[in-house]
Amino acid sequence: MQLSQAVSLSSIADNTIFLGYDPTTGKPIQILASQIKSYNPQPSSQPSTNPVESSLDFSSIPTVATLGSSDYILCFVNGTLSKIQQQFLTLTTYLSWELEQTSGSTANDSSGNARNGTYNNCSLNSNGCTFNGTSSIVYANATNTQLNPLTIRVEFNTAIAKTQALFEFRNTQGLGANSFSPALFLNSSGYPSVYGYPSGGFSTSKQVNDGNWHTIYCVMDGNTVTVYLDGANIGSTSGNPLQSFTGYFTLGVSQGVGNSSYFQGMMRNFRVYNMALSASQISALG
Repeated sequence: MQLSQAVSLSSIADNTIFLGYDPTTGKPIQILASQIKSYNPQPSSQPSTNPVESSLDFSSIPTVATLGSSDYILCFVNGTLSKIQQQFLTLTTYLSWELEQTSGSTANDSSGNARNGTYNNCSLNSNGCTFNGTSSIVYANATNTQLNPLTIRVEFNTAIAKTQALFEFRNTQGLGANSFSPALFLNSSGYPSVYGYPSGGFSTSKQVNDGNWHTIYCVMDGNTVTVYLDGANIGSTSGNPLQSFTGYFTLGVSQGVGNSSYFQGMMRNFRVYNMALSASQISALG
């Protein structure tokens, strides 16, 4: 049977078999139409964005296969047949600011988690957010608990040779924080660097202040930090783990790096993952 449009569930025979996915085991499963029809989720004070996935009991549903990391399942997304690799089935974005709005003061969170931010002294256009190097910042509207593990991703473009911050987690939206770590920044030579994780941090040896767009990932897991630039691993080190405190995700300046560390250039597609992305995931995400 081919389902090319929405149909009434009552019109589908009870013995019709659907192929599903069990997020607790990472395996494809068979689901009978009768099981879906009899499913009756209980109300919850903490509703899920996907109540069926979070509440349906999969324990009695037979597994039909085990997926390897490079295997995939097929599904329809907005009417188009798509494939999703196993390693991305449970990958979710904690926060996502596209930074490609053309007006307004709110940095909208496209992850669906409503973790919006605020533009302050930024110039907006559809190609990215421009930071003026003296006062531009973007900060989260609400506090978050420090994440560990944590992956930060952002695209940036600068041709300026100075110490300038891309990202910092700190306990104030602007400067004046007394808890601030970690920070991702470019040192005076234009090399991607990490502050406060672990301990005093470290610098890579890849110059990026060349006026081109670059994509950087900073993966923090336990007491290890790894930096990826344009898909390549450019440095890793271990030391003390991240500090645990409540603070704000911020872009454009760092308390730990210095009050003059305002970024001058453009940024876009800032994302936060509450997990340590693998090299293969980073390569696939781009």
